[in-house]
Amino acid sequence: MNSTCVTYVSDARYLPLVAASLLSMNTFATARVNVAVFLIDVPENVQADMRAFFAGSKLEIAWINLDLESHFSSLGSLRSSIDRIPLSTFGRLVINDQLNGFDNHIYLDGDTLLCTDIHAFAPNGVEVFGAIDAGWDMETKKDLFEKNHLPLNKGYFNAGVYILNSGYWRENDMTTQCIALATDTNAYLPLADQDVLNLKFGDKCDWFGDNWNFKKERSWTHKDEAPNILHFAGRLRPWDKRDARAPASVRSLYAGVFETLPASVKTQITTLELPERELKRSRKANVRKWISREARKECWNPKHDKVLMPLMNKILLDS
Repeated sequence: MNSTCVTYVSDARYLPLVAASLLSMNTFATARVNVAVFLIDVPENVQADMRAFFAGSKLEIAWINLDLESHFSSLGSLRSSIDRIPLSTFGRLVINDQLNGFDNHIYLDGDTLLCTDIHAFAPNGVEVFGAIDAGWDMETKKDLFEKNHLPLNKGYFNAGVYILNSGYWRENDMTTQCIALATDTNAYLPLADQDVLNLKFGDKCDWFGDNWNFKKERSWTHKDEAPNILHFAGRLRPWDKRDARAPASVRSLYAGVFETLPASVKTQITTLELPERELKRSRKANVRKWISREARKECWNPKHDKVLMPLMNKILLDS
């Protein structure tokens, strides 16, 4: 793990989530972890507060300013059909040239929580790229590959958790390749930068177990399984304690962690709350008592909470 760096990309709004993810990583780490957090438009005083907050932890964190406009000629050229995908996610396409001295880079979304030692994820690294299959029927991805004039891959990964070989990235100038595809007006990219990464690496990917990117769907099929990395992709927002679709223990964790954060970081917490439309969806799902097939598409299995509770309590006690 000495030659591996864990990376995040965040703007000021998502910094509380990244802080929670970092705290969970610190809880389960058995040795020092190299981390780089790339920051987009985060004020210097907030950065200073975050450095002080994590001083003395097992995480060796570099806080690095990232100017997206210096990489993309026009941020308006970046597009997505999903309005909840922030522009900051495109930052993961350009950060890898800015890290020196590491053989591999692990990328984590801010809405992840570690439940085991990050050193256990791909301890030997990868030759090119490694990720976790999203579990989608590849027939649903035919358009992505056909419209971009590429053969259909064997799998499609969620880009919230992955690892890449930094040497391969640099030698093949993947930053330039990814930027060119992301800004190509003729490219078909309904899931934005996630599609870019799949088109570039899906046929070269080492596939890791679903437990390393444990999402709500798996809570129904593996309700007794302890996750390695929790990922709250999609509509779930456990950092809003009103979201009844999310596990109670995770909502309690976020609430507790947020209380400990520096005041300058706390100012963003209200911006992460559910919009009224989603709050209504959450209440509707709760009324269905979690049992209908429709509810399962939106909710985390409440029976999985018995597995999550001791893990979340451990993180909270360590925070």
